[in-house]
Amino acid sequence: MADATFDALYRLRDEDLVASAHTRGPWDAAAQHGGAPAALVVQLVTQAEDAPDFRFARLVMELLRPVPVGALTAAVEPAPSGRNVHRHAVVLRAAGKEVVRAQVSFARARHGPLAPEDSIDEPGMPPRGRDRPLVIPGMASDGPSFLTTAMDTDMADAGAGRAGPAAVWFRLRVPVLSGMPTSAAARAVAAADFGNGISWVLPFADYTFLNYDLTVQLHRLPRGPWIGVRAQTRLGPDGAGLCTSRLYDEEGPLGFAQQGLLIQPRAT
Repeated sequence: MADATFDALYRLRDEDLVASAHTRGPWDAAAQHGGAPAALVVQLVTQAEDAPDFRFARLVMELLRPVPVGALTAAVEPAPSGRNVHRHAVVLRAAGKEVVRAQVSFARARHGPLAPEDSIDEPGMPPRGRDRPLVIPGMASDGPSFLTTAMDTDMADAGAGRAGPAAVWFRLRVPVLSGMPTSAAARAVAAADFGNGISWVLPFADYTFLNYDLTVQLHRLPRGPWIGVRAQTRLGPDGAGLCTSRLYDEEGPLGFAQQGLLIQPRAT
């Protein structure tokens, strides 16, 4: 059962990681939003990575089945690595079954800037400050959830209110793990999983969007608490979809995120 009595996404209980109601997703009150286990995976690896000259570079996460809002176990193990890239394999289980399998890469960080951060001309992220909380038509917004109680949001344009590309700012409101500081990388991946939700192309009242994986790659870590997501979703004729997001902080671009989707009509 979900535990809403603590102000974090997860807390440690013996060998378990117990999810709070802040992790709930939009489709089922008993299942987590993908951004919550993504943040957990990166937070666990950040704590396991003991080389100070390495920083988070990439997450590749497979959502094998719905992640229940309840107790999870986590296994974090070193994966084949080199002198300049450290890799970690992570498996999350619920009731003994694998629900998430991920690989997290940390790259060696060089000292001193190698190139101007703004050397590539690209569309930017609209600035924060509109004070318009995210509302997605047809998506439930009552009760505790990853969107409503774990995140502060600010719609940077009107996109999320209509079908098509959208830009939204996100700020994680609660720690990933109770009693532990949240890493900058975990904050970025928590926001990255909202891309397909904000750039919807078919109404949520009529269709479900199964997000079966998430890849996040950053060229630098975010500075400051707000993460901007500028997203676009594309659908194929057979129900397959792909969402691509550009990630930002208030100083500029950070990297990219990509989600594979399966779209299905809701049962009538």
